[in-house]
Amino acid sequence: MINNFLIDPDARHLIYLAFAEDGVRNDVTSQALIPASLTGQALLQAKAAGVVAGLAVFRTTFLLLDSSLVIELKFGDGDIVKPGDVVATVTGNMRSILAAERVALIFVCHLSGVATLTARYVS
Repeated sequence: MINNFLIDPDARHLIYLAFAEDGVRNDVTSQALIPASLTGQALLQAKAAGVVAGLAVFRTTFLLLDSSLVIELKFGDGDIVKPGDVVATVTGNMRSILAAERVALIFVCHLSGVATLTARYVS
C-alpha cells in the first residue's frame, strides 16, 4: 500500500501538484512512441560533487505514479557524491519512469543543491 513508503503529507501534496503542472498523465510522446509493456531501468547519476538530499521525495514521486516500480537508493540523504556516482536506480515500466522522472529530478536536484551549499557554509 502507498502509505508504507510515503513522506510527509504536505510533501506528498507538492508532488501531486507537480504531477498536475507537468501533465504526467498526458505524456502523448511516450504513449505514441513507447510500447505500453516496455520495461527498463533509469539511473540517477551525480553530475557534480555535492551532498545528496531529497531521496525520499525522489522515491515517493515514482511510487505515487506507479507503485510497481522498483527504486534502489545507493546513497542516503547527507551523503557526499562525486561526478559519475550512481545515486539510485529505477526499474520497471518505461512509460511510468519517463512520466515521473522530470518531477523527481527537479525535487532531488533542488534539495541536493541546497544541501551542498549548506555544507559549504558549514565547513
